[in-house]
Amino acid sequence: MAEIYGVILASGFSRRLGMDKLSQELCGKPVLQWCIDQVLASGVDRVYVVTRDNYRNNSLREDARVRFIFNDDPASGMSSSIKAAITKMEGTPDAVMIVNGDMPFYGVHNYRELISLWLDTDDGIASSYYEGETMPPAIFSRKFFSDLLGLAGDRGAKKIIQRNLSEVKFLRVNDPDCFVDIDTIEDLVYARSMCNSLVD
Repeated sequence: MAEIYGVILASGFSRRLGMDKLSQELCGKPVLQWCIDQVLASGVDRVYVVTRDNYRNNSLREDARVRFIFNDDPASGMSSSIKAAITKMEGTPDAVMIVNGDMPFYGVHNYRELISLWLDTDDGIASSYYEGETMPPAIFSRKFFSDLLGLAGDRGAKKIIQRNLSEVKFLRVNDPDCFVDIDTIEDLVYARSMCNSLVD
């Protein structure tokens, strides 16, 4: 059976919100905890959370399957978190599922469908897709790790997907709320109004 690691990107500075967004309470637990719990429930073998410096939210639950990686250069943007994960993770997974830590509404069922789709790619890429646009999260086979290490700046891995469309399968997600992220106070207020959409 293929081994897949979840990689949760959580080393941003939350500048637009003005406070650490991932530690904000959302329907009974921190935003980041929702993301961790959902990725764990998806069936991945291990979860790596990439944070900045020695950041550690003490309100997060301990779990033997969850490990933290510190991004030594978070100011360089999202690409630095991805590269930190690839270089510092232990083991040799067949693929990584890259997840934004501030998207608590993607849902376990979507993660499971994305994994199932990737298993049918023959060592390719599986990515979320909404209304004509490639969206996170996405799963990359090991053969794309060198491409992930070549990323630069505050850009995710979308351009790797665009360069390899013949090897990509897309999961079409029709609910826009699945892609709600939390960048502003208004986003947080809206997210807190959606508690009935969150399921442990």
